[in-house]
Amino acid sequence: MNILLVDDDELILASVPSLLEVLGHAVETADRGAKALARLEAGPDPDVVILDVTMPDMGGVETLARLRALKPGLPVLLATGNVDATVEEAIARDPKASVIPKPFTLGQIRQVLQDVVA
Repeated sequence: MNILLVDDDELILASVPSLLEVLGHAVETADRGAKALARLEAGPDPDVVILDVTMPDMGGVETLARLRALKPGLPVLLATGNVDATVEEAIARDPKASVIPKPFTLGQIRQVLQDVVA
């Protein structure tokens, strides 16, 4: 599976791709929502986007809304340590989006990715 990981945390960008690659996935990264949108416009599409909720400039919920204008059917996992009302509303409106809690374990991300493509 091809995954686009979007997170502003350097530690996440340095560690999570290795975990996903151990599971057999190819990973691209972006450290901002705007960079992720530019990558999606350029193509090709990943199979799933893992999108941090709390980022400077453009947060994950706003990035998700803009992403939907470009790629309505692309599965998105919103990664967050705090599922607030804004995140719950975004998930309720978007059947192709779901939440993965941060921090997540290897087992959790494996299961969520299997569920996304099922």
